[in-house]
Amino acid sequence: MIGEEGHLGFLYDDNEESRFYPNKIQKYMWHFWGKEDELTGNFEVLGTHENSNEEIIIVPKVEISFLSPNNGANHHIPTNMMLSKSGMWRLDAYIGDRLFGSVYVKVHKK
Repeated sequence: MIGEEGHLGFLYDDNEESRFYPNKIQKYMWHFWGKEDELTGNFEVLGTHENSNEEIIIVPKVEISFLSPNNGANHHIPTNMMLSKSGMWRLDAYIGDRLFGSVYVKVHKK
């Protein structure tokens, strides 16, 4: 799992099948640790490429109305994510209107 230990992250092992490649849609399971009031509301992921200040929507808003524990986390959400170009990306996870945390990933060239 990559992310912020004990706070948020998603399952990822950087092998050829699961790593990020430009414009390749992959399924990733996000995990969150915290109190119920911190983990309910709208969930959204915005991404920023290392060579840009523009945020793009990676995971559109989805409502979290109840917690679903998994893998020791207080909540988890399956998502499909795609990043448009190679390089480093910052993925900002929002719950409600608050930045819950960030994960940095590398998108490999094909």
